[in-house]
Amino acid sequence: MPTDPATPADLGQVLRRLRRRQARQTGRKQLSYRDIAERAGWSHGMVGEYFTGRVLPPADRLDSLIRILGATAAETAMLARVRDGIEEERRRAAPGRRTAPVPRDLPPPQRAFVARAAELARLDELARLDGTGGHGRPIVISGMAGVGKTSLALHWAHRVADRFPDGQTYLNLRGFHPGRAVGTGEALRHLLLSLGVPGDQVPADPDHAAVLYRRTLAGRRVLVVLDNVADAEQVRGLLPPDGCLAVLTSRRELTGLVVAENAYPLSLRPLGDREAVDLLAGRLGGDRAGAVERFGDEAAALAWFAAGQRVLLAVFELAARTGRDRAAWQLAWGMGEFLDRGGDWPEWARVHTAALAAAERLGDPRALAFSHRVVATAHLQTGKPGDAVAHLERAYELCRGIGDLGRAANCLYLLAWAYEQADRLPEGLAHGERAIALARVADDPAVLGFSLNMAGHLHNRLGEHATAVELCREAAALQRRVGHLAGLAATLDTLGAAHHGLGEHKRAAADFREALESQAELGCRYEEADVAGRLGDTCLAMGDVAAARAAWQRGLRILESLRHPDADDLRDRLDALPAG
Repeated sequence: MPTDPATPADLGQVLRRLRRRQARQTGRKQLSYRDIAERAGWSHGMVGEYFTGRVLPPADRLDSLIRILGATAAETAMLARVRDGIEEERRRAAPGRRTAPVPRDLPPPQRAFVARAAELARLDELARLDGTGGHGRPIVISGMAGVGKTSLALHWAHRVADRFPDGQTYLNLRGFHPGRAVGTGEALRHLLLSLGVPGDQVPADPDHAAVLYRRTLAGRRVLVVLDNVADAEQVRGLLPPDGCLAVLTSRRELTGLVVAENAYPLSLRPLGDREAVDLLAGRLGGDRAGAVERFGDEAAALAWFAAGQRVLLAVFELAARTGRDRAAWQLAWGMGEFLDRGGDWPEWARVHTAALAAAERLGDPRALAFSHRVVATAHLQTGKPGDAVAHLERAYELCRGIGDLGRAANCLYLLAWAYEQADRLPEGLAHGERAIALARVADDPAVLGFSLNMAGHLHNRLGEHATAVELCREAAALQRRVGHLAGLAATLDTLGAAHHGLGEHKRAAADFREALESQAELGCRYEEADVAGRLGDTCLAMGDVAAARAAWQRGLRILESLRHPDADDLRDRLDALPAG
């Protein structure tokens, strides 16, 4: 082992020799970077940087490393002196930077941060923290508002801060704030000041400031976090030179940077249900989070909504009437699933039309996208496809604008439904196929299942029942795999219609019966009645009049309770049955 390592690379060589020696002495295989990282509590990519000599370990980390590697007390003392000597030599070699401040501008990470292990690993990979070296390509974290882009960026930035010994700086560009976004010149001034440039030396001209910015960062290793970026033009002049790294967050995908600046895209999706509960628990504390889980099952939750419906509607109306717009649309969002399942679509339409007005006053694209989509769904449920289309086209534009591809695909699915209702079947099928393609890109199994089912339904209406069977089988397999009961119930209904169209009545009846019980379990009353009507048709085609009567009577009871006009059709069918 060299007794006088002169550079970080020499020190890295010493660490590798210590690792080999430890393996020989213990008779075990060498510790991997990941093994060492787990013992020390660091990222394995950072360990790789120390062993390859690309980064000089901080003093406390070098002590931990050589202790893990079994160094003697004398070796520990010697290597500590060597490390301090390398750092001192670096300072002497760069006197111009001796007094320059090292920015530590990162806001504190959120106390409650859950999951995102895959995204953190991907950030490590994109930033080449696995020992392969190289920097300079920015990383763009995109996703809908509130999905956790800033939390992820800051959590990761704090985790790898020691990878950037010359500092970490942060700037919120306010790209989606109701007020004015931060301009390029203003942003450059902020960044230059944080890097130690005196205020009277910051050029007023943005182009000159950009040149000084890059010159100031040249040869340094600084992490730059640019939050809430509006578009590519806002940040072109803010990207640091090679040796540094920029991490950007935006509601947009910033494809201009991906293409022109070779930026790495990282699309962030909403948390799953379990992760969302964990996040809420971290934010509120165990007692409050425990209070959220007050229902033993979905039926209990639906019963709670039914008991409190009048109070919830009164609170919503008070919020809408008194200008509490954010509370109004959020209450509407919270009640939407219950009103949908109960089949009270006139009430649903009334609530969400008021919620849309609140969202428009807020100017929140996420709230607007949601409200347009739900108002459109209410129109579809009440047989008004013409009124739904404009809302869905606007919702689609908003979802694409905020980078929410899953809900954009859902809008295409609903447009397919609207054109199906209007008997414009080729247009409906075209939108259904677009929904399938976008849902695959978004990796959204729920929307993909619904979209495959809608395409199957349209093929049924075109008389192409064999194609419908293929699409529905793919959808059902997916929905069973991910446990999406609502989607599966709808798909089984379409599959039953396809089998009925092919004359395979036993298969159709089995499909309809499973769909019927699934809709009943979900509490979707109109859908339950709708499937009961088709089950009755199939039973009659098989010659089982008693089963047909039982199915239609079940559907009629539900439709009468909903005061739905479809009840008249089932009464006519029941009256036409032979007595018995």
